[in-house]
Amino acid sequence: MIGYPTSQDGWPDKEELRQIELGKAAELLAFVATKSLAYGGFGPPRESYRKSAAAALGDLESGAVFLTNTADWVSGGPVGWSVHLTNATLEAGLIAYDAQQAMIYWVEEEA
Repeated sequence: MIGYPTSQDGWPDKEELRQIELGKAAELLAFVATKSLAYGGFGPPRESYRKSAAAALGDLESGAVFLTNTADWVSGGPVGWSVHLTNATLEAGLIAYDAQQAMIYWVEEEA
């Protein structure tokens, strides 16, 4: 367990949500914000998009937590989803929080 919030029904205690570091979180945010999960290429996002995402995430305090269901892709592995949080065919996103604020950016797509 990595210390993120829990709920009565057990979500998000699912081990499939993985913690990543800020740089990977920025890359992931840029990817899901600019590429089609169903029809787009799965290469890295443009550097300018990653920089914009990093600037947005920079408002979080040091020690912020970043969670995703696409950690294998972020680590250079195949595109895949370790857990589905919705009923969408394809979904990916980022959950981020610190002691003062939180954000969720989640994309759903159908093929």
